[in-house]
Amino acid sequence: MKKLYLFTSVIGILSILLSPGCKESNTNNTPPPPKVVLTPKSPDSAAVETGIDAEDPVNIPADPNKNGILIQWYTVNHDGLRAYDVYRRMGDSTGNFQKIAEVIQPFGTNKDTVYIDTDTLLSLDDTTYYYVVARDEDGQEGERSRIDHYTLLPKPSLNGPDGGQIFAGTFDWNFSSDFVAQYFIFRLETGAGNQYFPYHTGLYETTGNVNSRQIWSLAQLGLAPLPSGQYRWRIDTRNYFDYYPYNRTGSESPWGEFWVP
Repeated sequence: MKKLYLFTSVIGILSILLSPGCKESNTNNTPPPPKVVLTPKSPDSAAVETGIDAEDPVNIPADPNKNGILIQWYTVNHDGLRAYDVYRRMGDSTGNFQKIAEVIQPFGTNKDTVYIDTDTLLSLDDTTYYYVVARDEDGQEGERSRIDHYTLLPKPSLNGPDGGQIFAGTFDWNFSSDFVAQYFIFRLETGAGNQYFPYHTGLYETTGNVNSRQIWSLAQLGLAPLPSGQYRWRIDTRNYFDYYPYNRTGSESPWGEFWVP
């Protein structure tokens, strides 16, 4: 009788352990997040810029000679999304990339996500490479994005108008003495308070004017007298050989603000 009782007990225990409700698995069956897709790079002269670009960051201590690099990507649709990991490599795209940032996706948003790399290690004239991966709450990373790259040029500095000055008829700025851009983009926006909207964006050439200091009138920029209002302006640089969709070399000045009475 004891042997029969023992055999029945073992069968009962095995039945409980093997039942569907009590089966234990060490395998995580949750799929990882999908592949991150980087936002396409727009032409430098586009009124609204998208994709990887030089960036003069706001509210971040800025290097007077150097921009940061902005990377932009589409939001990933994944219930368990925790964050995006940004990886970087300098000099070339072959070899190990280093994780430099974790970008938390704001809850409930479907806007494109950005990261601005302002590391002091970024150097001028050296290409920096990036990719982005999505990571879920279990620590699983999805497939990485394509690798994108950017090369910073010395950024221009504005002499005026700036600081809310009244416009005197010309725009005055300096290129770096080490790099006078053959091509530049002049951006002009109008608005009120902290909201600005594109007013004029144009691509210009400095041929015949190789001075680091540049002074341009409205007429030289092809503009009529400006209506009364609040404005801001900026100068972007690019290399002569750097054209869309390969325009991944450049720099941006800070914004200068002014008024037209």
